[in-house]
Amino acid sequence: MSTLSAALAGKALDHALQSLWIESKRRFGQPIPCHDCGRVHNDEQHLGELTSDPSFLLDLEIHRKLTLLKELLTVRYPQPMGDELLNNVELALKHYNSLQPLTQARSLPVINVDDPILGRLALWKGDITTLSATAIVNAANSALLGCFRPQHPCIDNAIHSVAGPRLRLRCAEIVDSLPDGEADTGGCLVTLGYLLPAEYVLHTVGPIVSDDQPNEEQKQDLQSCYRACLEEAEKLQSINTQGKTVAFCCISTGMFGYPPALAVPVAVSTVIGYFEAHPNSTIAKVIFNVFSSSDYDLYLDHFRSLTKNAQLSLPIPKPYYAPLEKAISLICSADALLIFGGAGLSASCGLDYTSHRLFSTHFAATALRTGARSLYELFGYQFPTQRDKWGYYFSHLSFASSWPLHNPPAYDNLKELVSYFDDEDLFVRTSNADGLFRRHGFDVNHLSTPQGDYTWLQCVESCTEDSVFPMQPFLDVARPYLDTSEQTLSSDDAIPKCPKCQGDMFMCVRADSSFNDVRFREGERRFTKFLLSCRERKRNLVVLEIGAGWNTPSVLRWVSESLVEDKVAKLVRVGLKGSEMVSWSLEDAVGVECDANGVIEQLLKAKRDVTMGNV
Repeated sequence: MSTLSAALAGKALDHALQSLWIESKRRFGQPIPCHDCGRVHNDEQHLGELTSDPSFLLDLEIHRKLTLLKELLTVRYPQPMGDELLNNVELALKHYNSLQPLTQARSLPVINVDDPILGRLALWKGDITTLSATAIVNAANSALLGCFRPQHPCIDNAIHSVAGPRLRLRCAEIVDSLPDGEADTGGCLVTLGYLLPAEYVLHTVGPIVSDDQPNEEQKQDLQSCYRACLEEAEKLQSINTQGKTVAFCCISTGMFGYPPALAVPVAVSTVIGYFEAHPNSTIAKVIFNVFSSSDYDLYLDHFRSLTKNAQLSLPIPKPYYAPLEKAISLICSADALLIFGGAGLSASCGLDYTSHRLFSTHFAATALRTGARSLYELFGYQFPTQRDKWGYYFSHLSFASSWPLHNPPAYDNLKELVSYFDDEDLFVRTSNADGLFRRHGFDVNHLSTPQGDYTWLQCVESCTEDSVFPMQPFLDVARPYLDTSEQTLSSDDAIPKCPKCQGDMFMCVRADSSFNDVRFREGERRFTKFLLSCRERKRNLVVLEIGAGWNTPSVLRWVSESLVEDKVAKLVRVGLKGSEMVSWSLEDAVGVECDANGVIEQLLKAKRDVTMGNV
């Protein structure tokens, strides 16, 4: 989508969001039946307190705007929208959908190309709402109206969220026409896909299993779901002349309780039986779509058994992902590169400060004593004594400074990527204090760490401007008394004291207002000089921002956006769960939702190919 279209979509999003907010305010307190539990909740529980003035919505981050738009649509009853509101909602959703990966159903490899039936079956792990197919199957409930619980992870919610509000309106019309006012278990009802890449949606209601062992009737109901969907798919008129493609989600195996291990053979045998009975079917391919690795393994093991091929594996086709293509184009055309490294970059290498598993594995004793669940939670924590404090922090520093390098190779690949730029045309600025850029061999003369660095300790009171000291000598003194497995310090003599005033010390990181940045000002001066040099030399500067979330947006996110707004640079933002998103009004900026390792690897490959003349 063009920059102009993106800007229009951004305006449409703002208008739609304000209109839906006002609409929700007018019906505040109206009961909303919960799709999950059947009880009645109200808007306040789902959406927070509604204010009368919606103008504050305009200042929200783009990710929060989209999340709130979808929440408001999720709890909205199927009532007609005015043309203007509907157009604004759909324009915003269309643009958002265009930024998602797109997989062509016809590109998915079949189980056995030489078999007349297994040559029609495929297995794919991915988001069914990003699959371009004739039809996708929705595991609906009998009300058929979708999920009314915002951000609920069910397939029903996912499909309605992408398809847009016309899907719920159409489903309501269908339900109103049914004799009992609800859909039967084991049947299939058809709607258009609307904003989905699939042409149609096949809605089926699976059996609900209350224990671990479905009875014969429930098994037959599940079989009926698959048969009914295939029968309805036969009747569809498709724009694809190469044959119809139908993707099944895992019916009934979620909240409806059908054990996945028992559902897989039912699903596969029913589809095989259908093709055996209909050898001239107009359906060219049936895809068993899964979202979890465990479900994928169940299907793969089943197909290995059917084919008597224990080594069966299925190649994963590369989806078309427009943001990644744009990112590659920007990086390959750049003649100057500025890397902004956030916490997500180190997290992609395992050093994740928000990870509960990492913390409970390596700092179990501290977790038990403090109740903390992650490394991040302990910044600013008030330990009972200085020995408790430094027992933890010296263990933390030892842990971070010995974090294994090179696997995965995100930093190594990033280092190779910057090697394609002259020294005067590259710079790294990071909010991370863990030293991984330095430890991976990045030139410290082209590196700024404005949030501090674990290799320094400082006087808490900053008794003098330069009361910042190398950390290692203090750690060496403490080691004989330090138990890193318990995160304890056995002697007061090991507690670090400021060499100048004998006062308390802390890591030299921006954890509070006492942070002393004296050791990091030179890096910031070099950063400013780099930007001025790029501007004076009219370099085509691209900011590659990786893993910068919202904890300290003024350090990386807002700076990179300002550089784009001021026409100083272009921006490639890499992140997860919405942190990758850029304002739709920004020209020459793109957000790529992907793990840092994968994106860096693909950017490096593209840069290599361009440099070697392979493209």
